[in-house]
Amino acid sequence: MKNFIQKVKVVLIENKLNDLRHTLLGNIKFYALVLREILRSEAGT
Repeated sequence: MKNFIQKVKVVLIENKLNDLRHTLLGNIKFYALVLREILRSEAGT
């Protein structure tokens, strides 16, 4: 039973890390798009 709980904890932690990685990547892509738009508008003026 202890092993089972340990496995569940590991899986939960891995899921949390995956979620974090996905949100981080999503945020980076989003900010990259925003930065590109800002740079484009700066160059346009």
